Amino acid sequence: MLAVSLYLIFMGEYYDKLLLKMLPSGAQLQEYLNAAENSDMANALVEAKVKAGPDIINTTLFIPIILIIAFLGLVVFMKNWKSESKPSLHS
Repeated sequence: MLAVSLYLIFMGEYYDKLLLKMLPSGAQLQEYLNAAENSDMANALVEAKVKAGPDIINTTLFIPIILIIAFLGLVVFMKNWKSESKPSLHS
C-alpha cells in the first residue's frame, strides 16, 4: 500500500505535466479543470487526457518488467546459492 501511494504521487505529477504539454502553451491546468462542460477548454482537456492516457500506461508498464527481471535474477541467484552450499557426497 505504501508503494502504491508513493507511485500515485509521482505518476500524478507526471500525468499533470503530460496534460500541460498537450494543452496550449501557457495554459493553467486548474482553469481547464474548472471549465464549463462542453466548452472549448473542457473539450481540449478531454482530448489531452485521451492522448496522455496511453503514455501513462506505457510508463507504468516498466514497473512489472523491472520486477520480473529482478525476481528472475533472485531465483537464479538462490538456485546457485543453494547448490553451492550443499555438501558434496564424494568428499
